[in-house]
Amino acid sequence: MSMNISNKIGYNYKIVEFYHQKPHDNKVDSNINGKGVKLMEKAELLNFIGNKIKDYRLKKKYSQADLAKLIGVTNTSVSEYERGKVNIDADTLFQIADVLEAKVDDFFPARKSDSEPIDLMNEFRNINLDAKYLLMFKEMFDKANSMNEEERKKYLDSLKLTIEFHDKLRNN
Repeated sequence: MSMNISNKIGYNYKIVEFYHQKPHDNKVDSNINGKGVKLMEKAELLNFIGNKIKDYRLKKKYSQADLAKLIGVTNTSVSEYERGKVNIDADTLFQIADVLEAKVDDFFPARKSDSEPIDLMNEFRNINLDAKYLLMFKEMFDKANSMNEEERKKYLDSLKLTIEFHDKLRNN
């Protein structure tokens, strides 16, 4: 089954809606959950993917002809992929990723991961703070977690204002 990259693309060997065409425009949504959406022109996305393919191909020291032979397309097709001139169907992108020993995700702009909060908490473990401050942060997180959405927003906005105020004082 072949799919147009501007509509759907697979990753982790499972087809999901990853980048989808916005109605009546030439932009794609580069954020899977729709929050903090950064729109990217379709041509910009195809160029990004093409550049990543080229980077990975060169790391493996393959010529365009080598890659073309390994994935069963023409040299011209590989050149067009790398220059962002054509859409790549999902099957071909998976083949390219497999041959270049990459993940399909590696060919796309970075997006916030679902594990980001966990990664952030792991960073706190590496910060040299007294236990009382770590407990204070835990209390802040627990308090925010116990609130409804509206209360949480006000609470976090007040913390943000405190941080901004501190930054202004420090910079003066």
